[in-house]
Amino acid sequence: MERVHKMRVALRRMNATLMLFKDVLASQATGEIRKSMKWLSDRLGTARNWDVFESRTLPRLRPHPTQSAATERIGEEVRSRRRMADRGAIRALRSIRYRSFIRIARRWLADARWCEDLAPTLRPLLDDPLMEIGKKWLSRSARRARKAGRGIADLKAKQRHRLRIALKRLRYETDSLSGLYPRRRVEPYVNALCILQDVLGELNDLAVARQLLRLIRHRDRAAMHERLRKAKVKLLKSLPPAWEAFRAVKPFWR
Repeated sequence: MERVHKMRVALRRMNATLMLFKDVLASQATGEIRKSMKWLSDRLGTARNWDVFESRTLPRLRPHPTQSAATERIGEEVRSRRRMADRGAIRALRSIRYRSFIRIARRWLADARWCEDLAPTLRPLLDDPLMEIGKKWLSRSARRARKAGRGIADLKAKQRHRLRIALKRLRYETDSLSGLYPRRRVEPYVNALCILQDVLGELNDLAVARQLLRLIRHRDRAAMHERLRKAKVKLLKSLPPAWEAFRAVKPFWR
């Protein structure tokens, strides 16, 4: 499943890059590629969710120090559902649509077709120094993230999700443009961003686990939900300090 995780990360990074340079990525193929990426990411996402539930979340929910027989039976059903999701991911990777996506993306890159339909009024953007325009892009994404994180201790689940997405986009843009700046300036910012992302990512995994747990019919579900709730409360306490630490770091592009 590690390969599925890596493929989903690669798809998100590629999508973030396409979004970052969307002003000059004007070819028709760009839209087709993004649609196929969304389709593939959704197919792989189901397999990823069940894998995380089984390998990371479920061990945290087992009673300490020994697991109960009821929890083990839930684990068996989780493994069964994960295998079904794995087969769905494999079918997607063997499909005609996936092969077509790879073929179009390769041709798009190899033939440099990414800006073939660019309007004449936008062509001067190609001559702008990347560092200068990159500052504008990074500042824009950082503002969105700061806005999404206001009053972080009181954010609801949907608001935390929006913050997580905003930070993820900022992270990928940072990865794309950080090579233009000295590492000593980049690392503190990225480290603080990663810590904050980790907290929000774990909260998201718990939210997904609650959704998946509803699909499992078992009398021990109530106890599992309670353990999920306690794990969430603990993570929520660590969120404001991580947010403040991130806000305290000077953006490396300034």
